Amino acid sequence: PSTDSIALAMALTIIGTIGFELSGTFYNGYLSLVTKPSELSRISGIAWAMGYFAGIGCLILCLVLLVIPEEPLFGYISTDNLAHIRLIGPIVGTWYLVFGLPLLTLSETKGSSAKVHLPTLAKQAYQQMIDSIKKSQKTFYIFHFLITRMLYTDGINTLFLFAGIYAATEFNMGFDEIMYFGIACNLSAGIGCFLASITDSYFGEKNTINASLVLLSIFLIILLNVTSKFYFWIFAVIATIFIGPLQTSSRSLMAKICPEESKGEFFGLYALSGRVTSFLGPALLSFVSQQTGSEAYGMATILIFLALGLVGMLYLKIPEAILLPKAPGQSE
Repeated sequence: PSTDSIALAMALTIIGTIGFELSGTFYNGYLSLVTKPSELSRISGIAWAMGYFAGIGCLILCLVLLVIPEEPLFGYISTDNLAHIRLIGPIVGTWYLVFGLPLLTLSETKGSSAKVHLPTLAKQAYQQMIDSIKKSQKTFYIFHFLITRMLYTDGINTLFLFAGIYAATEFNMGFDEIMYFGIACNLSAGIGCFLASITDSYFGEKNTINASLVLLSIFLIILLNVTSKFYFWIFAVIATIFIGPLQTSSRSLMAKICPEESKGEFFGLYALSGRVTSFLGPALLSFVSQQTGSEAYGMATILIFLALGLVGMLYLKIPEAILLPKAPGQSE
C-alpha cells in the first residue's frame, strides 16, 4: 500500500467493475431461460438470497484465515504492510471465478466464430446501445422503469459504498467489527430476498419494490438519528432487509416486462441504468458532508434518490396482462 500505487489500484478497480457488470448482464438475462414465467420471481429471490449467504461464507473465511489470527493463514502471511488484509482481494476474485465456472456451460445459442476487430466491435456496441435505448422508448413502461430504477439504485449503491465508512467514523468501528457488521447485513439482505420471493407472488414485484422503498427510507431516517452503537447495529440490520427485495424484485420485474427476443439487450440497458449515474449519489453525499461537517447529513442525501425512485414507481403503468402469470396450458 503506497500512494505510488493509487493509479494502478484505480485502473484494476475499473477493469474489474467492467467485467463484473458485463457478467451480470448475461447472468440476469439467463433468468427467464432457467425457470418458467410463473416461477420467475421465486427463483430470482432464492438465487439472490443464496448469493448473499454465500457472501457470508466468503467473509467468514477471510475472518478466520486472515483477520482474527495473530499469525494469518497459519503463519504463512505476514501482517507487514497489511498483506493479510490485501490478500482478501485475491481470495474474493478466486471465489468469484470458481463459482462462476458452472455458468460457462450455460448457452442458449452458439456464437459466431467470425473474427471482429476491436474498433469495429466498439462501434457496433455503441450503435447497439443507442438502438436499444430507442427501442425501450417505444415501449414506454420499460423506459420509465429503467429511469426509475436508476434513481433508487443510485441511493442503494451509495448506501453500500458509505455504510462502512459511516460506521467507522461515527461509531469508531474497527476493521474486525466492520467485517462482522458486513456478515450481519448480508444475512439480513438474504432474508429479505427470500421474503421477496414470497411477496412478489402474492402482491406483485411493483408493490414489493414500493413497500421496500418506503420501509428502507423510514429505517434509514431512524438509523441516522441514533447515537448508540447498539441501536445502530439493530436498525442497520433491519434496514438491510429491504435492500434485498429492491434488487431481486427489480430483476424479476424487468424479466417479465422485456420482450423475449430482446432480453439480452434490455438487460444490458438494465445494467447501464444501475451504473451510468452512480457517481451522483457519492458526489452529492460528499458535497453535503463537506459543507455541513456532518456525515449524517451527507448520508441523508440517499433519501432523495429513494424518494424520487418511489415517485417514479407510483407513476409506472405496466399493462396488467404482462404481469399476470400464464394460464395453465399456455406456452411457458
